[in-house]
Amino acid sequence: LLAGGQKRLLRPGGVTREQLEAVIGPVELDSAVLSAETTGKVSSPGMKYKHYAPRTRVVMVCGAASAYAAFLAARTGENAAALCFTQDAPGLQIPCVIYGDADDAASQAHGLFDALRRADALEADVIYAHAPEKDGVGLAVYNRLQRAAAFDVVELEDQAGA
Repeated sequence: LLAGGQKRLLRPGGVTREQLEAVIGPVELDSAVLSAETTGKVSSPGMKYKHYAPRTRVVMVCGAASAYAAFLAARTGENAAALCFTQDAPGLQIPCVIYGDADDAASQAHGLFDALRRADALEADVIYAHAPEKDGVGLAVYNRLQRAAAFDVVELEDQAGA
């Protein structure tokens, strides 16, 4: 959005903030990108509190692969599913759907919505989604997952290499 000389990113996507800045200079990140916009008129479609959500409750889990695996291991008695990265799947003890490679945000963006639909079809009570990095295209994926989870986010202590 260009308004009054300010450049503001309303919704991250395939063209990253970094790419925009390389062409037009500093770009402010709209506050609704990483936080719930629950009141007033939104600046762009898709900025509402809950968006992109399957029927099943989604919880976004931020943390390193080992912390994510430990978090899920503590929930093996639940009717839960994992929305995870390729690297996460081998160690998980609950049904999982892969939405991309941990080191490839483009693969995450490409696979996210199909993976959400496939995870929803597992008929779990909750889907624990491993959060991507918040940079480049990963910011767009993070934003979409955050909205699918209606901002229900768990921050694990061990964040290294998330």
